[in-house]
Amino acid sequence: MTRQSTDTGLRIAARAPQVMLMALLCMFLAREASAGTCSASAFSCPASGTCIITGTWNIGSDCVLDFGTKAVELKGTFQAETQTGAFEVRAANLTLNGGKLKSLGDTLAPGGAISVVLTGQFLAKGSGPRIDTSGNSGGPIRISAATIDLQTGTIVADGGTTEDCGDGGIITLEAFAGLLLGFNRSSQHLVSGRFVGARRAPQQE
Repeated sequence: MTRQSTDTGLRIAARAPQVMLMALLCMFLAREASAGTCSASAFSCPASGTCIITGTWNIGSDCVLDFGTKAVELKGTFQAETQTGAFEVRAANLTLNGGKLKSLGDTLAPGGAISVVLTGQFLAKGSGPRIDTSGNSGGPIRISAATIDLQTGTIVADGGTTEDCGDGGIITLEAFAGLLLGFNRSSQHLVSGRFVGARRAPQQE
């Protein structure tokens, strides 16, 4: 009886660290699952000057990154944390210096939605800047700014290449002062493509 009781006690003691480890692992996974960035404060922008952002950031669905009156230069990637997720970027100016904004679907899921709302300039330059909401059907992309200068890069909201896929997404470019297009833009589908719209919006008062 004494040996059996002792063995049982040893087995319990041996299992305790495993239970604790599993609990810690579950806590870690829970944090990872909700780790999407949802605030501009996460980027620790300087008090003055341009906020330069590198690396890949998962943006929470329906989140708005509001940088206020700051100028932002994206050299990395903002991508939707969840498939078909939507997010919006607000700032004074936004430069995609090789940077990317992505909310992708796949062969079964539609692309998400990306919106950029600026009081100043939107500029795409550098190596391979890209905005992409492609999927089984393309998601909407909207850029609204005082000026839009697309020197290079790609804006794409394709809906696939088979008859089972949906339409391409609607791409809307609204510039209140000037609009320059020198880039690749695509919103297509094998059967029924969507029109890619770019226009100079009415002057704001």
